Amino acid sequence: MLNVKTENGMTVRPAGVYARPAGVFFLSLFTFYFLLFTSSFAAEPATRPSEQADSIIQIKTWFGDLASPDAKVRSEAQAALMGLTTDQLPAVRKAVEESRPLLPSQASVLRQIVTQVFLSGEHYDGVATEGFLGIRMEEARVTFNDDAPANTGHPPITGVVIIERMPGFAGARVLRDGDVVLGIEEFPNTPLRRPQDFATAVRDKGAGTQLHFQVLRQGQVIRLAVKLDPRPFDANIGFGGSMEDLLERRRIAAEEYWGKNFAGLLREKVS
Repeated sequence: MLNVKTENGMTVRPAGVYARPAGVFFLSLFTFYFLLFTSSFAAEPATRPSEQADSIIQIKTWFGDLASPDAKVRSEAQAALMGLTTDQLPAVRKAVEESRPLLPSQASVLRQIVTQVFLSGEHYDGVATEGFLGIRMEEARVTFNDDAPANTGHPPITGVVIIERMPGFAGARVLRDGDVVLGIEEFPNTPLRRPQDFATAVRDKGAGTQLHFQVLRQGQVIRLAVKLDPRPFDANIGFGGSMEDLLERRRIAAEEYWGKNFAGLLREKVS
């Protein structure tokens, strides 16, 4: 062992003699635990197998519910499937494969579901500060009691009726053709006298904002939550011209995806 004497006769041992092996030891220990810690994260998949399995089971359950004799169960299952993300479409395809031959109530809505989910993941240029539903609408006047005398002082309720939904946007996932939107909870003092009133209220809210609609559907008033999409740049020009071009490009992309991944499962025929 190396000892060094100082000028005053004291004997000292240089720190470096002991620091070097100790430093190597601690560095090696630190490296070991660091590699062990990081490798555990590298080995961890983004989605755990158990979560993937649960997701597939849930999708199969929803797809099976499309054949339920209960109309409410079918409607809820369709809404849930249309809210899936694009990366879950392979699981939908697997559910279709394992459910063949499909019942009419399943086959009739499958294309609509696949188109909605696929297009919801398709990129488009939009304005994030403005909300968008992707619907066409007209003015509606609703009378809940046709037998009531005309002079009761209760005029018909005004709202907007959904006449068309654009696939891939928020409105197509939650709303249905023929729905009458009577009000928006976030705008309690804004009556929907004209479609423009409704369009302005939606547009004033940014993308990602969740609104709650009071909707008359098949004789019942229900509450629906809708998360707004960014407003496409093309929509600012109107529903003619470039907006129609955008919808056509998206339609073609959805047709190609359907033909490649799902059409063969149904053995579609043209007559």
